Amino acid sequence: SSSSSSSPAATPIFVSAAVEVDEREDADASDLDVFDEPTVSIPISFFSILNVTPARASPAAIEAAYAGVINRELVDGFSDGCLAARADLVDAAAQVLSDPDLRREHEDDVKNGRLTPVPASQLGGALALMQEAGEHESVIEYAPECLAAVSTSAPKGARRDITLSAALAHCELSHDAFTAMPPRVGEGCELLDIASSILVAEAGPGFSEELQETINRTLQEMAPAYVIELLSMPLEAEKERKEGSRALRQILWGGSGDDVGSLNDRDAYVREVHRHLTSEEIVDLFLDAPSDSPADVDEIYNAAMAHVVCGYTQHRPSLLMDADEMFAQLEDAAWVAANEARDQYATMAAAAARAGASPNFAQQPQAEQVTVERAVCQILMGRIEDAAYTLGLTQEQLAYGMADPRVERFVADNSPSGDMTEGLCAVADRWLADVAFPSFRDGARIDPPPTTYEWFETPKVQRFCTRYDMNPGALKIAAGVENFGRGFGKLLEGVASSVGGSSVPGLRAGTDTLADADQVFSLKPKSRLMQYLVTNRRAGTAAVGVGVAVGGALIAAGAVSYVQGGTTAHSAVASSSSSFA
Repeated sequence: SSSSSSSPAATPIFVSAAVEVDEREDADASDLDVFDEPTVSIPISFFSILNVTPARASPAAIEAAYAGVINRELVDGFSDGCLAARADLVDAAAQVLSDPDLRREHEDDVKNGRLTPVPASQLGGALALMQEAGEHESVIEYAPECLAAVSTSAPKGARRDITLSAALAHCELSHDAFTAMPPRVGEGCELLDIASSILVAEAGPGFSEELQETINRTLQEMAPAYVIELLSMPLEAEKERKEGSRALRQILWGGSGDDVGSLNDRDAYVREVHRHLTSEEIVDLFLDAPSDSPADVDEIYNAAMAHVVCGYTQHRPSLLMDADEMFAQLEDAAWVAANEARDQYATMAAAAARAGASPNFAQQPQAEQVTVERAVCQILMGRIEDAAYTLGLTQEQLAYGMADPRVERFVADNSPSGDMTEGLCAVADRWLADVAFPSFRDGARIDPPPTTYEWFETPKVQRFCTRYDMNPGALKIAAGVENFGRGFGKLLEGVASSVGGSSVPGLRAGTDTLADADQVFSLKPKSRLMQYLVTNRRAGTAAVGVGVAVGGALIAAGAVSYVQGGTTAHSAVASSSSSFA
């Protein structure tokens, strides 16, 4: 910042409007206490104060601008002395711009960047007017020097006035960041956090309560977007992404809407978050979730795929066991829901036939299977026979035409020796490369593409397959112990990182990790999946992206009868089948 001792300055003209400007040269300094005050030279422009340009500052324009500024409604919190100084400065601005000689001199000062000395008693009003005029950077730059000048000489409340103007300047800059293209959410939140901090530090939480409430509410509302901004940073930005991951957990499970950012559509938010997470981060997020936070079908399906990708990249077959179980239970839920929907369809169709009506029925829902996904898990666990059965490729199943023709043809075409194992491994290779890995940020970086050959060359995988053949139950227990150990490590990491609280404004209090320790220890990894199955078993929802029966009455009325399920699961399942077309 600049001061009157180091920068060219204009004549000090900020005195009460009652003192005529043409009498200042004749006035005795002892009669004007304002000249005894310390001054701070600031870049203030009367044209900006009145929101007029030199070319358009006609007498009528000045008069209209004066009326608009003097009657403007201000934020609550400015002292009476500040409001009086502000009014005096608006009067002085109108007088200077209405006097040709003074106006010419002031315009020359502005063009040449000369700073204007302002008495300490009028600094609050001057910064308030500069902030109103949009000179936010200048207000923030000169506020510290102004605070130092009013520390001893200015009236009570002068420091609060300057602080309030600086806080408002930060708020306006945060608005600019939020509305930029693309939005700079993190920058905007940090600016709001600074505004709140300086208000509280200078005057306490009770000062300008309306402004502070607005700041806090905005921070809470923007926290979800800030988290996505952190998670979307390059994977090399480990510190920022880790903080975003911690804050994400607080948003999803941290408490009531008063404590965390509001989510109008939680499922849509989770889908957007998943776009920016690695497979391991999605696995951890799914396993860390409390049991009373049920996931929708898309979230479960995506978490199961993440188990596959994470298990492959980290050579952890236990995750493939979990993924196979998740896919199996989703498939069971889809069959149950589809059967119930078909029963509703048949009932309403029979009723319509008896009434002689011909309603516009939608086609009967079919449970879209996740057989390819399950088969891939089984192949990677060395369960070739189970994979063939899952795909309907055993001799008995082929006799009844139970296999998907596209998958059957693909397996046959990729089994040159006649051994189906070759074709099944090709199925796994194609699904991993075309569907699973591209679904996650870290998967897109895998080069060369994943293959079953590389997978089974790993000694750890070979040992797993051998042990699974001998005792699959023991391996499931070992997988549970492994997941518990990883969860305990995450807990300790969370305890260490929560000491300083969240760095995401709006979530500053952080999560009470220690208070949730007992819950973490009793957490069952599949509890959210079971919660989904229990609550949706008879909901008439054909899961995994299939059509949803919304009720027989709507069917009979000829309305749209089936609503497509979640786009994530649906598109992934569709890709699973189309990969072999």
